[in-house]
Amino acid sequence: MRPVRQKQKPFRSQRYMNWVKTLPCSVCGTDQGCDPHHIKGNGFGGTVKPDDRLVMPLCREHHTDFHNHPYKRFDNRWSTNSEPGQLYFVRQTLLRARADSQLREDLITEAENML
Repeated sequence: MRPVRQKQKPFRSQRYMNWVKTLPCSVCGTDQGCDPHHIKGNGFGGTVKPDDRLVMPLCREHHTDFHNHPYKRFDNRWSTNSEPGQLYFVRQTLLRARADSQLREDLITEAENML
């Protein structure tokens, strides 16, 4: 009988979430009232909120729009190079975190590997 592998607890960081709030909206670029949006669908979600590294800044308008429609609508609307919009925006946020030294390199690389 194989041993049961425990799921790793999702990474949580209020410091990182506060930093994401300071970034402009991934969609429109406004820097007014942005909140971290956790990725939905694409194999993420369910009963446990995804890892805090898997977020993108969204203004209130785009955050509300996202939650009022199926996630695939957002992903299709903002997709680039055949990559769903959410994945693209999360990657961009991680690149900015790397440039601004907001997370350790190993935490960023691990998050990139999750995508």
